[in-house]
Amino acid sequence: MADDNTDCPGRDGMALSRRQLLRLATAAGAAGALRTVVGSGHRTRAEAAAARPKQGGVLKIAWTSSPRSLDPALGISGDEYMISQNMYDNLVRIDEKLQPQPQLATRWQPNERGDVWTFTLRQGVKFHHGRGLTAKDVVFTFERLLDPKTGSPGRTAMGPIQKVEAVDDYTVRFRLAVPYADLPLVLGIPFGRILPADRADLITAAPSGSGPFRLAEFRPGEYIRMVKFQNYWDGERPYLNELWQVTIPNVAGHVAALSGGEIQAMFEVPVAYIPALSRAPGVSLVDVKSPGFQPIVMMPTARPFDNPKVRQAMKYLVDREVIIRTIWQGRATVADDHPVPTINPYYVVTSPKHTYDVARARALLAEAGYPGGLSIELWTTGERAGMQELAVAAQQMAAPAGLRIEVRSVPYNVHVSTVFKKRPFYVSNWFGRATIDETLHPYFHTGGAWNEGYSNRELDRMLDDGRSQVDLRKRKAIYTQAQQLIHDDGHWVVVYHTSFVVGMRSSVKGHIVHPLRYWDFRWTSLES
Repeated sequence: MADDNTDCPGRDGMALSRRQLLRLATAAGAAGALRTVVGSGHRTRAEAAAARPKQGGVLKIAWTSSPRSLDPALGISGDEYMISQNMYDNLVRIDEKLQPQPQLATRWQPNERGDVWTFTLRQGVKFHHGRGLTAKDVVFTFERLLDPKTGSPGRTAMGPIQKVEAVDDYTVRFRLAVPYADLPLVLGIPFGRILPADRADLITAAPSGSGPFRLAEFRPGEYIRMVKFQNYWDGERPYLNELWQVTIPNVAGHVAALSGGEIQAMFEVPVAYIPALSRAPGVSLVDVKSPGFQPIVMMPTARPFDNPKVRQAMKYLVDREVIIRTIWQGRATVADDHPVPTINPYYVVTSPKHTYDVARARALLAEAGYPGGLSIELWTTGERAGMQELAVAAQQMAAPAGLRIEVRSVPYNVHVSTVFKKRPFYVSNWFGRATIDETLHPYFHTGGAWNEGYSNRELDRMLDDGRSQVDLRKRKAIYTQAQQLIHDDGHWVVVYHTSFVVGMRSSVKGHIVHPLRYWDFRWTSLES
């Protein structure tokens, strides 16, 4: 990364150096996130690499769902993210401390105002079909991503990018609508996978990335098999010969397969299965603090949640401590109806606390015109740890206030296609994001990529100001107000931020568990 001491004016007229702007960019990461290296203690990547991992082997990881799309621009679920992460590269990699690290870009720097960023590309990178990477591929990737015709949720999730241009074969310039310190981190999210410009019509049918593994076989609903890309730019990596993503529809099947050695990893271990796996020979469990959360979504465009008093009532009808203790066995932290976790440097304490208060909820429902309560369906799935359990807990806790909830559970793929942004009341599942802008803007800004119909012009102004503000003190003040507004008026009940618990065979070495639930197998190896 470039480091320049040239002073430049901020929006408030204060001097702000490029060094300070880059420091602001890295401050967006959640520095408190934990790093855990499976099979390697707490060593750094360099130390793990120095241990000379064994080459070869086939690693199989189980998921309950099967990917809908292999197009990185259209992926919206963790199984799709994992595939694209291992077949493609980004300009920037988000590390386990939620900081930006070089990947296809070796260095980057902003201009004085912070609204133009220049990235220098790595030379000698090959795509799976043999052609070398150039700046034209980066321009193609982002022009396609930002084109409304593509239909990518990433169009509004990537920040205020106005134009991407190739300066030369190995230099790319991003022109932004406003100064934006978070750009390097945002370029590391799943939508930012770099695609080859000469295969626009083959992205789904015959994907070709520059990542460590290339696609060998895809059987929807069964498995995806990826094999080592022999011309990968990063030295001897990857170490594995093959990487399989296997679909096993139920978690009990994952546990049995992991215990028996048929798979080497399972995506996430529900708390109920932790005791059994902790006793299984040859199995290692690892958990890290995570910004992940599972909101109970109340669509504000549909009755009864178009009335903010109903939304407020629901926030008083979950006992957060009890849910964390019973569903997560303490492996979560209390959240207060906004998605910013305590490990994020912008986190603030909001008030009043939404404690379990049936009388308060009854009064709010009566004020909203529902003195006798109401009946409603709450949609969820059993294919992601915690989601169905949360729905059942909410059902039971809301009943004394006259809120009669019928829990409807569907397969995860059905949830994504027919529930998300379509049903008025459902439990959702998010891995969390690296920056404060990503954590709030896509979900709560009018027209945001993941917005479920919530619109508040005052909040829109805050989020616009926050993403363009380069003064750290003023930026924190803006996001303090935004969190309080979402706490009061938002359409989510956010009960907790979870720990991320994974299960692996003890033969898996060098794998770093990522707090964003990313699965990157570049550094992973297998012992015999």
